Amino acid sequence: MSNEICQKADLHEFKETIEVILTEIHESDCLISCFDISGVSVLEQPKDGKNRIRIGLKNKKPIHIIWGILHEFGHHLSGTRMENDTTIYREEKAWEIATELVKKHPQLLGHLDDYNAYQEMCLDSYRKNVLRK
Repeated sequence: MSNEICQKADLHEFKETIEVILTEIHESDCLISCFDISGVSVLEQPKDGKNRIRIGLKNKKPIHIIWGILHEFGHHLSGTRMENDTTIYREEKAWEIATELVKKHPQLLGHLDDYNAYQEMCLDSYRKNVLRK
C-alpha cells in the first residue's frame, strides 16, 4: 500500500514514514485504500464492519495526502460519532489527534508550518458552513 501511495502521490521521500503510519492504522483495526477519482479523504464507519479510510489522491499537494491520512486516522481513533457531537467538534478532535501523530514522526516535523496551514484551511471550511446555517 505504501508503494501505491508513494507512486500515485509522488511521496517517495516519505515512504518509510508512510509505512509506519499504515502499520499503525492496520494495528488499530482500520483499513485504508486509495480513492483515485476524488481529492477528498473520508473515514467510513460501517455498523457491521471495520472502519476504512479512503484517501483522495486527486489534485492535491503531495504532502497534503499525508495530512489527510493522519486526519482521517484521527477520526478513527476518536471513536464512533456520538449523537450530541457536532461536526466542528468531530473535526477539531480529529485534527487534535492528527497533530499528536505528526509529532511522532521526525520526518514530518520540518513540515509543521504546512501542516498547520492545511489544518486551519480545512477547519475554516467547516467553520464557514456552521456560520451559514
